[in-house]
Amino acid sequence: MVDPYLQSLASSIGAIASPFYAYLSDLHAKYQPPIDGAIAPDLAELALVNPDSFGICVVTVEGQTFQVGDCQEMFPIQSLSRAFLYGLALEDWGRDYVNQKVGVEPGQETSNSIVLDRKTNRPHNPLLNAGAIVTTDLIKGNGATERLQRVLEMFRRYTGRELNINMLAFLSGKAAGNRDRAIAYLMLNFGQISNRIAETLDLYFQQSAITLNCRDLAIMAATLANGGINPITKELAIDAQYVQDTISVMLTCGMKEYSGDWTYRIGIPAQAAINGGMIAVVPQKLGIGIFSPLLDARGNSIRGIKVCEDISKDQGLHLFNIYEKNQQMLKYIQQVDKVTAAAAALESDRIEPHILSELKQVCDRSDELGQLARVFLGMVEQVKAREEKLKQQVEELKIEIDRSKQAQQVAEIVEAESFQSIKHKLQRMKEKKSKQSQ
Repeated sequence: MVDPYLQSLASSIGAIASPFYAYLSDLHAKYQPPIDGAIAPDLAELALVNPDSFGICVVTVEGQTFQVGDCQEMFPIQSLSRAFLYGLALEDWGRDYVNQKVGVEPGQETSNSIVLDRKTNRPHNPLLNAGAIVTTDLIKGNGATERLQRVLEMFRRYTGRELNINMLAFLSGKAAGNRDRAIAYLMLNFGQISNRIAETLDLYFQQSAITLNCRDLAIMAATLANGGINPITKELAIDAQYVQDTISVMLTCGMKEYSGDWTYRIGIPAQAAINGGMIAVVPQKLGIGIFSPLLDARGNSIRGIKVCEDISKDQGLHLFNIYEKNQQMLKYIQQVDKVTAAAAALESDRIEPHILSELKQVCDRSDELGQLARVFLGMVEQVKAREEKLKQQVEELKIEIDRSKQAQQVAEIVEAESFQSIKHKLQRMKEKKSKQSQ
């Protein structure tokens, strides 16, 4: 039976993280006002997105989730799937073979350019249309259905839930895919893909039409930040040895021709798509998912870039930031995780040795979080004291049981027939000796 007071305290943990929620809410409000931008023509024509939609979600590697705005609105993943398909191809074939088929150079051409590397005839990187067609072709499976199921299963591991394909988006992409067909046949000519062109292109258009939301993107990004382990489900989504490859390609190529400026100013591995979605990965810390379909001239989410720029600056998340300032919020989140772990431990009656030491670190705070940590610390210490007292009582009980067993054994010996016979003989010998002495 869970203590109602403890249950109440545990349920309030989410509210303690309000400073970061407040930060994201302020950021959302800052960029919520109407802006000039355009929606991708194919999405506008199909009415698959709302131009006013705007959501921000952050998921830490400990599984803490912070979301504001339209984080549940569904939209086709489009090119945001490509880094993850690249990871799956690496798992299927290994780094050396995949690198023979697709490069890792940023390239200056647009995503749908019919241009290959002049020396190797490879696509420049797996995030361009040509590179994504190659990695799609590399996905193993016995036929189209099995290959599609493997892709869907991969995204299930990343997001922690089943995702579906928007058939309207799939059919629209397929109908408008003549340029991608031209790219595919060009690469077939140079031996970069197999001759199952129709099957591979169908899979390419299908995986681009998988629908998800902003929260899903953040969990996927956090999974990469967490070394390939989904921080919510704890399931392995990608072999850890290929996480570095995937994140590296996002850093150098994820923002297309804007990648150099992005790395210089923001310094977070990221990728943007013309659906208005963005993912950003801060290794060992967190993942960010943003959705706002209004695009700039380069085809990137206007709000998405501004939000990432502010978060990187405010929280000191640039990869090459050597200073620890501006990271107070991340440290706060980590301390919230420690208090949350203490609450879970108290509810489950499983208090590990490290809980006490971690709580003591948070107790030094003078704010509400420190106050709550001190309350939990007192409760943890009480539980530990009760455990020690119970252990002592158990030891004392064992001693009493041992004594009782010994007494019982003595009683059994005394009551035994052989013992009684010896006792009688001794008694007769005493009596006989007594008579002789008289």
